[in-house]
Amino acid sequence: MRQFISISAICLVLVSGMLVTSCQKDNLEKSEALVKKGDKYASKDNFDRAIVQYKKAIELNPENTAALMNLGLLAFNRNDNQAAADYFEDVIEIEDKEVLAHYMLGSIFKRQGNLDQALDKFRIASKIDPGFTDAFLGLGLIYYQKENYEDAAKAFHEVIALNPYEADGYQLLAASYMKMNKNEEAIEVFERDLRYNPMNTYDYFMLGSLYHQLKKDTEAVQSLERFLEFHADSPQALDAQQLMNEIKYGNL
Repeated sequence: MRQFISISAICLVLVSGMLVTSCQKDNLEKSEALVKKGDKYASKDNFDRAIVQYKKAIELNPENTAALMNLGLLAFNRNDNQAAADYFEDVIEIEDKEVLAHYMLGSIFKRQGNLDQALDKFRIASKIDPGFTDAFLGLGLIYYQKENYEDAAKAFHEVIALNPYEADGYQLLAASYMKMNKNEEAIEVFERDLRYNPMNTYDYFMLGSLYHQLKKDTEAVQSLERFLEFHADSPQALDAQQLMNEIKYGNL
């Protein structure tokens, strides 16, 4: 015998589904509003109240990645590495291509001295977003710590290719070349840095030293004189003057 579902039962199911959907939508909207409220508190450095709002947002929508990310960042800034890692891992579980979550996990591992894990996370971040300068900077720093100066140089070169005004990229790239005794390449990096960042006048001291090592004393003296024009009262001024005198007058 065929069984029939009554019209009233069908209507009840439909109405129940509509109510659930409406309730879910309402929770999502409230969750987003709480994140914005938390952001306002955070912008005023009222981080405790911001945390309360972000946690309320997650209660309404456990998949609110903005709230999770912000909680992770606040925990990271408070040096609560485990809590921060948990939040960032939650974000990745929801959205595995969230580049900042991978990067921040790499930063936590780096802070803890887990260089291989940090390297893995920075590498993932750089692949997700090939234009993410900080990911390549993180990669380079880990390679440098591991004394893999060749790969460090490649990463730092990528940094300045992405942002030619990134002063740290030049300094670290030059340092990597110097570790490999590639002084001519280091000179090129410092000179390029000065073209893009003319205020980085401490580069002149490094150029003077490098030119001297390459027996290019005319260029060395010019660089050291330029350095002293800007930093006559700096702690390095005496070293610069002594090196310049050594070049000019030898050991007389």
